[in-house]
Amino acid sequence: MTTDSSYDAIIIGGGLAGLAAATYLGRAGHRTLVLERSARLGGRAVTQEKQGFHLNVGPHALYAKGEGCSVLADLDVSFTGGQPTGPGRWILDGDSAVPMPGSALGILTSGLLTIRERFDVLRVLARLSAYIREPSWQHRSIREWLATELRHPRSRDFVGMYIRLATYCASTEQNAPAALRQLAIALQGVWYLDHGWQTFVEGLAARARQHGVTIETSAAAPLVAWAASARPIQAACLDIGLSSLPNPRGTFVLGLRDPYYLSVHTPAARLAPAGGAVIHVARYLGENDPPEVESHLEALLDRFQPGWHDRVVTKRFLPRISVTEAGLDARGERPGPAVPGLPRLFVAGDWVGAEGMLVDASLASARHAAELANHSLAGSSLSVA
Repeated sequence: MTTDSSYDAIIIGGGLAGLAAATYLGRAGHRTLVLERSARLGGRAVTQEKQGFHLNVGPHALYAKGEGCSVLADLDVSFTGGQPTGPGRWILDGDSAVPMPGSALGILTSGLLTIRERFDVLRVLARLSAYIREPSWQHRSIREWLATELRHPRSRDFVGMYIRLATYCASTEQNAPAALRQLAIALQGVWYLDHGWQTFVEGLAARARQHGVTIETSAAAPLVAWAASARPIQAACLDIGLSSLPNPRGTFVLGLRDPYYLSVHTPAARLAPAGGAVIHVARYLGENDPPEVESHLEALLDRFQPGWHDRVVTKRFLPRISVTEAGLDARGERPGPAVPGLPRLFVAGDWVGAEGMLVDASLASARHAAELANHSLAGSSLSVA
């Protein structure tokens, strides 16, 4: 590991946040070192390539109007991919599968809801921006919001399902304005990326090196721990590569009450050899998870992609992965990027700062940490964790 003490900034961790912060600092002319303890950059954004299939660590989506896209554009990191659209989208309501509405008109005509429930849903969706700004909701949970603002249990399930999708979190104890802001962003579209999220990692690393950043992998470094009470948001994921897709009309499925997710990513992004398909199936984990989650995920595939077993090229089950390092509770408070008592240490990641969730929080906090670091660099060295 490099022992040269001439660096202005040392960044511990070569995930998306660390690489973005390093790129900002390098671009500003600061001598910057990135230390990544594993042999590979990227953290949870790594992509495994096997027999021509590109598998992210569970389902990943980039929010088209989120802070992540803003930071990537600012750093001139490009990507290609597509936004998932088209037929084959379903809501699983117990044993029944109902077509998923794709617009306000679709909600208004959906057989999943009664007329009163439809108008209940449309009423709150039309007022999302008002709820996000409303002072009385700033330190309350999305559970309270659902119970207060939606008049019917089924319309609560319906809106809650989309909040769960947007936040990747099954808990309803998260902060109401933050979850609703994430829902509003998600409703404006997401990207699935060609060749997986490794393209982000490689793009950020390349930009960082262009700006003079030194990056070292397999480099252990001491880390500063924050609150020991932080609780990761987790999911169980089944990642599948198929030689071909059995059912093109079963490409996206959400559970109305049960926190299940199925998405075929290949119609939107190049992730497989010609004719192949990449499918991510997940359950957002909580307190009442079934003991054999993998069999439940496979049963979901059996229903919407019958015959998939005979077309498997690669398959991976991840029983418990961290979607984000710490959830945002009802108070809506997250630490950092500044570390109290350590004026030249800053943190960045999906659990840091006031902006966004998931990758949006990672990249937004990286930008903010780099801005604070720039102000602190008056001839003295600092670190960004």
